[in-house]
Amino acid sequence: MRTRLILVGMTLALLVTRQTAFAAPGMVFTDPRPVVIQGYSGVAMEPFLSRDGRILFFNNSNDPHVDTNLYLADRIDDLTFRLRGLLPGANSRDLDAVASMDSEGAFYFVSSRDYAATGALIHRGHFDGARVTGVEVVPGLVSPGHPGFNFDAEVTADGLQLYYVEGRRGADVATLAVAERRGDGFAKAANSDAILQAVNTPGMTYAPATSADGLELFFTHLPPRVLLFQAPPKIYEATRRSTNQPFGAPVEITGLGDFVEAPILSPDGLSLYYHACSGRRCSLYRATRAQRPVGR
Repeated sequence: MRTRLILVGMTLALLVTRQTAFAAPGMVFTDPRPVVIQGYSGVAMEPFLSRDGRILFFNNSNDPHVDTNLYLADRIDDLTFRLRGLLPGANSRDLDAVASMDSEGAFYFVSSRDYAATGALIHRGHFDGARVTGVEVVPGLVSPGHPGFNFDAEVTADGLQLYYVEGRRGADVATLAVAERRGDGFAKAANSDAILQAVNTPGMTYAPATSADGLELFFTHLPPRVLLFQAPPKIYEATRRSTNQPFGAPVEITGLGDFVEAPILSPDGLSLYYHACSGRRCSLYRATRAQRPVGR
């Protein structure tokens, strides 16, 4: 029993040390405010802004008992959007969520419609400004033999890379990975682990979002459960000086809320959109900063 207590004490000490390092202040986003979607009053999660900032994509609740679908809304101002409705061409009878898009309209999202048959969750199509067409599984990102699942993908603005999440079936473990375009599909980059070594830590790291220049990476981190205690997820940022370098140690973006997930950076790099949850209710928020990091 004494040995078990010592091991538990060591585990707690290591986790506290790691979380303290994680919590160092970074570029400050302040003044979080709710985002209003005119014509919509339901749960809103996992926002994404088109690369010109004119369209907001989001999904309703991702609860397994809910039909999760993608929606789109038009920008009125930074805090106000007008609902168009369900995103035509993207939704199925299964979960459809986590939108992203490159600057040419290649539209990526997560859907469970083909998972039972193929092990694929990451899909793509083309958004023409009104609807998504040509939906298909993204070649190269299927989990062979279904030992796990790849999800939460975000395509970079230039369309040449996908940041996504590798999960393990039956385990509360998820890590970020980066894939590079290979012909018509994608393949995990040979240096993916090195690029994201400082970012992937024990627990679940998910919901990646990149700046247009590839020098900032935002994500959500859920720390490991300690005994019966589970800390809520938080949003972090990691930066680098060059796209040829690994990302540095992440820092927590504080002051956003108690339970926050799914960050996305505005095209000008000065606003961070995300969702915050209280109980089963999740809504979109936006925080701002005066300038982007310099001297990286």
